Amino acid sequence: MRHLRWPGTLLLAAALVASAASLSLAEPLRSGANNSFHSRMDRFAASVKAQTERAAAVSERAVERTEQTVITFKDRMRTHVESVGAALSEQKAKFATLNRDAATTLDSWMAVAVQSWAKMQRSTAETLERIAAWMRNQSETEEQDGTHV
Repeated sequence: MRHLRWPGTLLLAAALVASAASLSLAEPLRSGANNSFHSRMDRFAASVKAQTERAAAVSERAVERTEQTVITFKDRMRTHVESVGAALSEQKAKFATLNRDAATTLDSWMAVAVQSWAKMQRSTAETLERIAAWMRNQSETEEQDGTHV
């Protein structure tokens, strides 16, 4: 934060030097008036000190406002991050549940599919046996019918 004060401080110092120079030029030095010079320098120093104190107070208020803004922003961001984190955790839990449900459903479908496949194979084998028996029976009947004729 200190680097933010330098440009303003330099500008203030330049303004004060310029005002002191103009004050010195506006009131010419009287020869032998050493007290007059010292009193002008004292007034100049007091003026510089007062302006510096005002500038420091303004800077301090600006820093306090900035710090408060940063604190407020951090609090808001913390709230948002916590909210997003909670939402992501909730989604993760839902996906874990869906994953377990999907695995259970897949396992049950596999069991049913295996049973259905076995039943279909048995039915197919029985049907083929019946067709073979019927065909044998048909050829025996044809042979018997052919000998009687």
